[in-house]
Amino acid sequence: MSLFQFPAIRKSYAGLQNPLFSSDLIVAEQTAYDGLIASLGLQPTDFAIVSGLTYVTGTPNTYTTGVIYFNGYFYYVAALFAEGQYLQPTTTDTNPENFGDSVSRNTYTLFTATPTSTSTGATPQFAGNMNSYRIDNKTLKASISAITADYITSTLLATALSAYVAKAGATMTGALTLNADPTTALGAATKQYVDNNAVIILAKGYTHIGDIYSGLQHYDVALGTTLTTTAYKVFLTIVNNNSVDARTTWYIDATNQTTTSFRIYIAEATSSVQDIYFDWIVIAR
Repeated sequence: MSLFQFPAIRKSYAGLQNPLFSSDLIVAEQTAYDGLIASLGLQPTDFAIVSGLTYVTGTPNTYTTGVIYFNGYFYYVAALFAEGQYLQPTTTDTNPENFGDSVSRNTYTLFTATPTSTSTGATPQFAGNMNSYRIDNKTLKASISAITADYITSTLLATALSAYVAKAGATMTGALTLNADPTTALGAATKQYVDNNAVIILAKGYTHIGDIYSGLQHYDVALGTTLTTTAYKVFLTIVNNNSVDARTTWYIDATNQTTTSFRIYIAEATSSVQDIYFDWIVIAR
């Protein structure tokens, strides 16, 4: 039989010696109660499931019998009860015996808890799995394991990774210091380095101007887009589609750059007709 089958404590009266009975063995339970309360760290206002009260799914969902700790005492729950109920602790003084003054007095107080729909003065509502209130060693071990695993995977891992670049999609906190320019394909580069060295292509295209003759001529080439600035550089490659060496010279007129076009001047050294076209790109200055 469990020590908790009938929770009770021995009553005492000031100035009177309690009679001794075989049932006084039950008094030993009080020592067990005190030891459990101390070892489990239970406080006078705590609530905990000590044994039983297993959640059983079904129609309706129920809880089995068991023992709870509530507001400083252990209470026995003698019957199954439905989910959604509270447990109302009650005490009953019982087992009267004659004391030394020949007066009959109750010698024990029984602690029981019965289901109720009223929350006033009762335990938390029993709804779903209540193992978060369970204090048996198995549950404690599982809780400690879960807490430890969570701590290792979150706090410690976050601390360990704080000195490294975060994974893709995450945000790296703290300053990043590079001792030199990157030298490999995956070498890290600062924003400053990229801003200073990156080539930003604003526009690009192909232009065919056909035949040209001797003398200086100019052409306005449409960018095909509207830029936000006229501060850009133009690079191009002129190709002569005629087999004769055209000896063509050219230059970009920077004073006639707009947000939608740039101007190129072309000079042909001979009077021969040439078929001229060129590829060009516009980059940020």
